[in-house]
Amino acid sequence: MSSTEIILTENVPGLGAEADVVKVRRGYARN
Repeated sequence: MSSTEIILTENVPGLGAEADVVKVRRGYARN
């Protein structure tokens, strides 16, 4: 499964802060 880049809309512990661009697997980005 490939990954995709997303922009966080809120702070996510262990992942990043609001407005950060992070790479996650597609299944996690959808949720």
